[in-house]
Amino acid sequence: MEKRMALTLMTIGELADQAHCLPETVRYYEKVGLLEPVQRMPSGHRRFDMDNLKRLVFLRRCRELGFSTQRMRELLTFVDQEEPECDDVRAIAADQLKEIRARIVDLKKMQSVLKRMIASCEQGALSDCPIIETLYKAP
Repeated sequence: MEKRMALTLMTIGELADQAHCLPETVRYYEKVGLLEPVQRMPSGHRRFDMDNLKRLVFLRRCRELGFSTQRMRELLTFVDQEEPECDDVRAIAADQLKEIRARIVDLKKMQSVLKRMIASCEQGALSDCPIIETLYKAP
């Protein structure tokens, strides 16, 4: 006799809690087509299952790694295939790494400018504030 696990159904709040995100995030991903909308129960409430949770966690992790909505959509096309090719996913991850490295370079430049601005501040009157004056200058 085959033993079946009971299907665990969750409300949007329970789903969001388990995925460590907000219900608004679930609604957003449904709106942009990254999560399939689920049918409503007769009570009007939606019920989500473990597959929905797994996909939502996937999306949250993608977002944490800086993937755009379009990149997440691309990754999901591979996930949803019967036999996904790892090379395609690797290429997307490699592109993302390139973008992150470029952002790090930009962040280091910003850090340097902010350090100089803070170092030039003598904490006098706001009218003499070198930080405010620097922010008014064109780059």
